[in-house]
Amino acid sequence: MKVRYFWIGLAIVICSWLGNFIYFQSKQLAQPIFFDHYYETYIPEEDTLKFKLYYLGNKMNPSDAEVNYAVIDGITAYPVSNEGMWRWSQNDPYIQYEQEYIHHYLKSVTLEIHPFDLPIQQGTDDIWSFEEIQVTFKNGQTVEADIGEVIVYGKFSPPTMMEERYGSGSNQYYHDSYMKILQSLTIEEISIPFEDEIGGNLLLKLGLDKDILNSLDDSAFSPSVSRDWYKENKLNMKDDEKNAITVYDGLFPIHLNENDLLKLFIRLNPEHRSYYYFDIRIEGTTDNGETFVHKKPIIDMPYFTQRTINEIIAEKQGGFN
Repeated sequence: MKVRYFWIGLAIVICSWLGNFIYFQSKQLAQPIFFDHYYETYIPEEDTLKFKLYYLGNKMNPSDAEVNYAVIDGITAYPVSNEGMWRWSQNDPYIQYEQEYIHHYLKSVTLEIHPFDLPIQQGTDDIWSFEEIQVTFKNGQTVEADIGEVIVYGKFSPPTMMEERYGSGSNQYYHDSYMKILQSLTIEEISIPFEDEIGGNLLLKLGLDKDILNSLDDSAFSPSVSRDWYKENKLNMKDDEKNAITVYDGLFPIHLNENDLLKLFIRLNPEHRSYYYFDIRIEGTTDNGETFVHKKPIIDMPYFTQRTINEIIAEKQGGFN
């Protein structure tokens, strides 16, 4: 009788293990999923072009999701190193990832391209952009990946008309910049790249001296720009931000004198799902008639809950995990 119970118990254990294995395997991705990236970058003067992409890989055989190389517009890019966190396990001693989920790892790869291989030259005004890449992994699998959009400029243009006196940011999706005006000028436009793709996840506000605010038309204080996610997060607003005005098309031009202080408040949707590395452009003309473009860098990474990961998988692969 005892032998019979032993075999029954063993059968239950085996069936349970087999069921768990089948369930775990059913949650694995058919191929890694790349997230959306909206990047602006520049060709360094004495270095290679590097940029970091994020993707979702399986926990089962995680080494299969390591990138071997990528092809972008016919140009081969190779990984520099996987800069994510690593953990030790008996089967895979060097599992590298950014974040761990129930069935998947959030992973990253930094790709490198030599300047000689680029379709544009360093130090020029040329621009190269791409939205798709072909990625080959260690297991031989090749994936055509939509990665958002990356814009590469031939050269970096340093700021000349404004000097940043103070800047801050946090994991609460806000970035502040306090800039001193170096010579009298008129701001004619403030814009962001990728407006169609990410415009709804970003809000810009300007903090100005009272005399400048008083000179503006009343319509400047009641713009049509509105973000529901911003309304929901206004309780933590700073005093400077409460008196700031929202940037919109009809706000400009605004004239500022030398030594005036311009405050730029950048607010991001806490639930955005893309990786940001781009410049906010402040454009205008000095009192001497010289045009200028001042660029304020924005770097922001999303935070994904398990629920968000499930939704992204359902959206990009189909089904529900």
